[in-house]
Amino acid sequence: MIKSESQSRSSAGGILILLLAAGSSVDAEVPGYQVETIAQINVSTFLRGASPGGHLVGSMVINGQQQAFVATSTDGVVMLPLPPGYNSADAFDANSAGTVVGTVSDAGFPQDVGEPAVWSRNAQGTYEITIPQQFASLPSPLGGNLAIQGGQIVGIDEAGTLIGWSRFFGFSGGPTTLFSMSTAPIELRPLGFDATVRDLSDHNGIIVGDQLRMDLDTGVVEDLGVPNPPEGPNFAFGIAYAVNDTGRSVIAGNTTSSIPTENWLTLYHDPADGYHRLDPSELPQRFVGFYDLNNLGDIASSTGIWFEAEQQLVHGLDTLLTDEFSNWNVGVGYINDRREVYTGAFDTTTGTSWLVRLVPASDRIFVTGFEPDKPAR
Repeated sequence: MIKSESQSRSSAGGILILLLAAGSSVDAEVPGYQVETIAQINVSTFLRGASPGGHLVGSMVINGQQQAFVATSTDGVVMLPLPPGYNSADAFDANSAGTVVGTVSDAGFPQDVGEPAVWSRNAQGTYEITIPQQFASLPSPLGGNLAIQGGQIVGIDEAGTLIGWSRFFGFSGGPTTLFSMSTAPIELRPLGFDATVRDLSDHNGIIVGDQLRMDLDTGVVEDLGVPNPPEGPNFAFGIAYAVNDTGRSVIAGNTTSSIPTENWLTLYHDPADGYHRLDPSELPQRFVGFYDLNNLGDIASSTGIWFEAEQQLVHGLDTLLTDEFSNWNVGVGYINDRREVYTGAFDTTTGTSWLVRLVPASDRIFVTGFEPDKPAR
């Protein structure tokens, strides 16, 4: 069983990839995809994130505990080590150097009681774990100081910037934090009490959480405001789950619908022209979905896959598989600037589940590359 979760790309509750084929036709301009297997999966697996270079990360349930892993086309699945005395972990993001970030726990339930963690390769090519410096306490929104007990690192960029949050004692979250491998953490108070950080751009130091977007280089925080797409309807608030180097963000929008259990729609926000619906015909959903995007502006979501250059939305990656891979059912996944998609898949011929890389069979866009709006940090 493979589950794909939008973990700061932190969890949106996730979607279980049942890998059911959708039935839509697509334009010839949209790339077709081929399936490359990474590793067969025989246990419950949560997909949390992927690096621009193709490191897929998450956790697997082994002997009743979540254990963090990183998977690549070269090495397959590599289970990440725990510190002495710890028993569970989850990995949320990675960069192209193969550095992985997440959380580890000595009491199970890493999402709830874990500490921030970084896994990096040593000279021998194996992974070592570091728990970075943490705060002892921080000013509480309730007044006075409150002890910090762990937290998470939810994002890492190509320069190695570590972004996450610190957990207030007795709470399930806390202020946004810039962690370091060698120095004390920095509280990002402008974002801290107003939003939960969920993603970090690949290069330009842009972070998002709830309705806020922050530039780490300048310290400027922008309030995206209550979603107001021209396509409607009315919204109560939004939660930003993914951001790219241009500042384009993918948003889960909560409508003001009178049906309390079916409120969520997929939106995106561009710095130049604000909010838009990804699919104007989408019906409100009961749960927050899966969201990711690349620096070309392509968006991967539970609603569908948006191809920016072609200006086309495709409902289901299955419809894009070339004929020789028609036996595969594939789920939505993490899309990089080469338009490769890292996800879970089910081989209907053998009845087996896999971690896979979907590779464009032909794509007129990705060969042109992408020039970021400002230099890499």
